[in-house]
Amino acid sequence: MALQETERVHNPHRFFTICEAADLLRVSADTVRRMVRRGQLRCVVITERTRRIPMEAINELAQRGMTDETAW
Repeated sequence: MALQETERVHNPHRFFTICEAADLLRVSADTVRRMVRRGQLRCVVITERTRRIPMEAINELAQRGMTDETAW
């Protein structure tokens, strides 16, 4: 059974792929990768090529984006 959109977004323990995070932020996957590389967006390293973005990190980025022009 698939999670509803609201359940998926509001679960603080949810982890997103790069593409899922990009969809949530309405940016490209390359932009998410750049944000991770620059330290603007936290991620969890699963393997050498696999990253997951915790919902908390997306929320933190959104909060900074409201007050910090360099967040995006």
